[in-house]
Amino acid sequence: MKTHRLAFSLASLEGLGLIALSVYLVVNAIFKTTTEMDALIAMIAFSFFAGTGLLVSAKGIKDKRHFGRAPIVLANAIAIGVSYYMITGTRAMIGIPLGIIGAVTLIAALFAIPESQ
Repeated sequence: MKTHRLAFSLASLEGLGLIALSVYLVVNAIFKTTTEMDALIAMIAFSFFAGTGLLVSAKGIKDKRHFGRAPIVLANAIAIGVSYYMITGTRAMIGIPLGIIGAVTLIAALFAIPESQ
């Protein structure tokens, strides 16, 4: 039970964070000059759809459905890889928290096994 709530909470937080990122990028594009519009549009679309996917998956975890776990595990495995490159690069202050949150969410989603009905 506890792993379901933890996985739901963290995946929801990640999903809302990604949607907030897409909103920030849209607002930033309105008020600042953008040179790489194609990359910006791709980042906005990716963060919005990834955030929405995580929210849908989090709802699946909350409802103890089978479909919610795999996308959350996959997204957080990718986040751990990204955090590694951030830590080995010049962004350890972002990479370390990202890695910790990604690892905890990944483990919680792995153990949030729904009961068979």
